[in-house]
Amino acid sequence: MNASERLRHAKALALDGHFAEALAEHEWFHHNALAEEPALRGVRRSFALAYWAELGQIYAPALQALTDLRNRNEAALRNGTDDSGLFADVAAINHYLQDEASTYRLFVALDERNPEFAINCFGRAVGAIVRAQDFQLARKYIPNPDAALAALMCDFNQSVAHAFQLTDKRHRALRLQAETGNFSDDVILLLSITRNTDGAATAERLIRAAISGVSSESIRRRVARKLCA
Repeated sequence: MNASERLRHAKALALDGHFAEALAEHEWFHHNALAEEPALRGVRRSFALAYWAELGQIYAPALQALTDLRNRNEAALRNGTDDSGLFADVAAINHYLQDEASTYRLFVALDERNPEFAINCFGRAVGAIVRAQDFQLARKYIPNPDAALAALMCDFNQSVAHAFQLTDKRHRALRLQAETGNFSDDVILLLSITRNTDGAATAERLIRAAISGVSSESIRRRVARKLCA
């Protein structure tokens, strides 16, 4: 079996009650999948961890194994391993363990130890930082909110343009929905940070810029509904 097949096999094993075997497949996938299929990077930090966490809800050793993996990676980062990919792994695991507070605490430690490295981790940590309401820390890593919005806008408009080129209507609709949701969520985080540091006027200006900057009229309306809800 290739890596993708082994992930599906892990899911099937869990459904059939073969919990120990499913855990072994999840551990193999996490540690080996990218060497075999580099394109699975996103899957490794999303669906694969979600399935592993689901298994952990019914099989305690799986939850312990996932928690232990997170703890080892976190310890390495705290002890001087400056690897943003490792931080991304920890943040993703914490998301599925519903432990965003741990991501925040780890980022605070990295900010104190090596702010230059923490810059590379900020994108994975910003949600946890905002949920912890440490807006000043978040603002420290956003020196120019207008530039941050401009970068988000550029990426979003390019992604929307690519999505509109898809010929499969269902795939196109799903892609546009996902891109719009991700962009809106990122902007909402930025607005929360600026509203609590720079003030309401700055946040309102950014809302107007975020809406007016969307190149597609139909997508602009969707973004406006999300940002003005």
